[in-house]
Amino acid sequence: MSNDIFSKNQLYFNDAIEDIVSHDFTNSPFIFANSREGIINCRYSTPEKTLFMHSNYNMNNEVQTFSRMIEMDNTPLLIVGFSLGYHLTSLLQESSREIFILEPNIELFSNVTRKVDISSFLRKENLFFLFPGFSQNISEVLQRKLRIIIHEPSMKIITNKSLKQTIENLYMQQLSFNRNKELMKENFLYNTSLNLDNLSSHCIQSDKIILVASGPTLDRRLELLKELSLSFPIFAAGSALRILLKNNIIPSLVFFSDPLEIVSKQIEGIETSNLTGVFLSTSSSKTLKMFKGKKLIAFQNGYPDAQELAKKHQKKIYNVGGSVVTLMTDYAISLEPKNILFAGFNFSLVDGELYTKSTKEDDIMMDSSADLRKIQDYFGREIFSPKNLAIYKEWIERRIAEEKEIDFQNLCPEGAYIRNTQLYK
Repeated sequence: MSNDIFSKNQLYFNDAIEDIVSHDFTNSPFIFANSREGIINCRYSTPEKTLFMHSNYNMNNEVQTFSRMIEMDNTPLLIVGFSLGYHLTSLLQESSREIFILEPNIELFSNVTRKVDISSFLRKENLFFLFPGFSQNISEVLQRKLRIIIHEPSMKIITNKSLKQTIENLYMQQLSFNRNKELMKENFLYNTSLNLDNLSSHCIQSDKIILVASGPTLDRRLELLKELSLSFPIFAAGSALRILLKNNIIPSLVFFSDPLEIVSKQIEGIETSNLTGVFLSTSSSKTLKMFKGKKLIAFQNGYPDAQELAKKHQKKIYNVGGSVVTLMTDYAISLEPKNILFAGFNFSLVDGELYTKSTKEDDIMMDSSADLRKIQDYFGREIFSPKNLAIYKEWIERRIAEEKEIDFQNLCPEGAYIRNTQLYK
């Protein structure tokens, strides 16, 4: 029987699958047996972890749950985890949109081709399987705007930490967008109704640009920043504005990207009439209303309404990466300076703190229970970074890796090591 199943599936194998099924896997942690409902299931079993890849009691409920997620809209999909394919049966009704299935465990997939008839999936022309180490275009696909659906058992057995973090990063960004979708729309409609000058028309020419975030070591570099600010422009995150002004450091631009109203506390009680603020098209409209200085608007990649408006008015679109520091970085790079300096870009706990003590507590929104990731500092020591900050760090690392003509330096040796940067000398 298993030979018949394999032969049927084999009719639709591509080169990657042929390569995968030719591997000889020994000491497999995957055990196949019938579920309580008489359907073949798989149990993953190691000394550290044991779990079923599909429901062993109510497969229909699992199928219906995934069907609702899949049928939510017509956005192209990235499914993480094919497993035995039961949860994805509604995909067989799809014929137009692109659907990518990332199966992180090739050993499981190889076994499945011999145990389960998945030929109906393999032969669909709009469905593409991706396998780490066997599919060349995975990184390209992950950069696309796809709705991600995760099969939790498959996610739990991923052993490639880098791949797992990448998927988690993308999924977190998706969840954040979905949580704030309505608020972002309201902000966008108000912000764009004001016909503000566009950031792309505001050109600052300088060989050196300094980017300032509100990391915990910012306090230790204020004298150096004051000296540098006499000669070079400073771009500051809104959360760092208060401490800079308190120390008579006037930023050339202050950036705001968060859609939440609480961000307005960053400028509460501050005289802003002599400042220039940069507001992402979906950023807090309340903050924009409170800001009394010159206001510039920035359109972002990944938000369709902003992309459409930018195209209509022939304005630049910025890659924002989900954070004000990533927006600042992308804009600074677009100005093509010779040097970009980072200050307060710690992305980690320093002496138990995440942000400069001089920042108002209400200015920062941080989940104290956030998962921590182990990363390294500039001296190779192990430190900890909340998952959301690690995501922003990785985005900046990828972004600056593209720029070979710009020298990136970090003013703060404490905190996370940012690849492709050097410590300021």
